[in-house]
Amino acid sequence: MLIACPEYAHGLPGAFKNALDWVVGSGEMSGKLVLALNTSARLIHAPAQLAEILRTMDAWVLDAVLIEVPRQARDVLDVPGVAEALQEIWRSLFQTASGADALA
Repeated sequence: MLIACPEYAHGLPGAFKNALDWVVGSGEMSGKLVLALNTSARLIHAPAQLAEILRTMDAWVLDAVLIEVPRQARDVLDVPGVAEALQEIWRSLFQTASGADALA
């Protein structure tokens, strides 16, 4: 699962946190491979909050990746380093998923 979430008021946006709260007790996230991609500028607290919530839900959280995209950017792929970072994310995701499949 790939989750992209911004930061709002030094935390997760309320509606997004509420959505996670609805799933937290269901067991739906247990053992799921999750990568959190954050594309907001000025991220401080949200990535750690999201990772903690997902771990509480027993999700398998890959190391968070922070990509800062300026607000004035017209195309996220034109921002220096973004295309390379996205390639690394997918490479890491597939390697981890392949390892998880081998363990099953």
